[in-house]
Amino acid sequence: MPMHVVKPLDELEELLGWQCPTDFNKTSIPKLAKSYQLPNRRRTLICHDLKGGYLNDNQPEPVSSNNYVFYNWQYCDIFVYFSHHLVTIPPVGWVSAAHANSSLILGTLLTEWDKGAAICASMFEDKEKAELMVDKLVQIAAFYGFDGWLVNIENEIDPEQLEVLLHFVWRLTNKMKEVKSYSQVIWYDSVTIPDGKLEWQNELNDMNAAFFNLADGIFLNYCWKPQQLTSSLDFIATCHELGGDEKYRYNDVYVGVDVFGRGSLGGGGFNTKVALKECAAHEMSVALFAPAWTWECSSSSDEDNSDFVSRDAKFWSLIKTLLPNKVTHIELPFHTSFCTGIKETADGKKKLFLAHQQPIPSCVVLDDHSSQTSFFDETRSGLVIKMPAVSKKTDLNLFFLNHSVHGAVNLKLSYSLSADNACPVFLCAETNTNPAEEQLSAEDREVSVTVYSGVITGVKLIIRLPGDAESGDELTFACSLTINELSITESEVSCDSPPY
Repeated sequence: MPMHVVKPLDELEELLGWQCPTDFNKTSIPKLAKSYQLPNRRRTLICHDLKGGYLNDNQPEPVSSNNYVFYNWQYCDIFVYFSHHLVTIPPVGWVSAAHANSSLILGTLLTEWDKGAAICASMFEDKEKAELMVDKLVQIAAFYGFDGWLVNIENEIDPEQLEVLLHFVWRLTNKMKEVKSYSQVIWYDSVTIPDGKLEWQNELNDMNAAFFNLADGIFLNYCWKPQQLTSSLDFIATCHELGGDEKYRYNDVYVGVDVFGRGSLGGGGFNTKVALKECAAHEMSVALFAPAWTWECSSSSDEDNSDFVSRDAKFWSLIKTLLPNKVTHIELPFHTSFCTGIKETADGKKKLFLAHQQPIPSCVVLDDHSSQTSFFDETRSGLVIKMPAVSKKTDLNLFFLNHSVHGAVNLKLSYSLSADNACPVFLCAETNTNPAEEQLSAEDREVSVTVYSGVITGVKLIIRLPGDAESGDELTFACSLTINELSITESEVSCDSPPY
């Protein structure tokens, strides 16, 4: 069955009358691993806003390769597909890509301006109608396989309807949990208590805490000052000490940072790092809005995406140390050729198959600016690593894992070493006990390691210097190879008889 074209809903009547489509194969959407858990640390929410959304990423057929591709999933805990429609349903390709890379993905419920106020007046006229809205939103999320909602009410609310709005947030949060225990409903910092005014607070305080208490988190507006981050933390600490039933959670406060710079500290763009440094210093979660700025403001032609590729690599290289890395949750057998979704078709053209995006490794951007890691070979499948000036031992983390071994587990890498490769390269499986590693050989095309017990915490490549180069001489060597595929499978070797 062909992929269904996902469309947003603009009218309340559309939402009330929504029925499950019959031209859609739900089994085509990958699910998160059974072991998935939202990490208990500060997190990163990516809010994807690109020219109003639904450009062509909701089409059932592959589209031009000159489109935005997100491949920095190792920094993304929650991905929000955003647009200025009433109900934004994430396209199937984005749901597939997010789940393949262990990220939650949320839709958006948005009302704004006079039309939004009129819709809210109807939605929240009583609890029964609000509950009908919740039921429909839960049904939509369950049908399309995504994991919750960003609730963005950017218009004033009649004070007499605030109780119904709070009930709506509470019920949506809890009903989504009945479908998926790890679901998330995030409230955007907008309407205030007790007057229902549209007054962005840019911090967590008494005027928006009631919504935060009932949702899974809050997305703070972008125009904050550093002292407001401190105030938010102090507010959480004070409420926690009072022993109330608010269930305050530090990691559930997402500090808004607009990459377009509208009101954000530092002005956004390549200076987004200024705001992110403050968030990191306060150990607070981040809601990064519109990182597709790197594509939207690029100068690439229809046939060439090179300017975007360069801008995107620069943007993430500047902020990657300010965001926590994510564990990839896997189920065996696990396979990836690191495909970003762009493939070469039979007629020789490059097309974007977003739903075909595979797990993307963590080493998208290297620390050394003289180095280059590229995903953009002819078919944009496989990991091309080019490091022209290696001067010290280098670890390239492919995936951070937390996989318990029940019986032996085999990790196999298919690869090719370039003729100009001068550095010994090793495949390493890190564990909570002893790492297992094997060297790649120019004569072979595969290398494997086996783990017999414990927990696999990561998969990485270790690049060492050749011969006597470790003697302290300031020498540099080239490292160049292509990783074609990584697979992790249960091994046929008995765990009762490891070879050591």
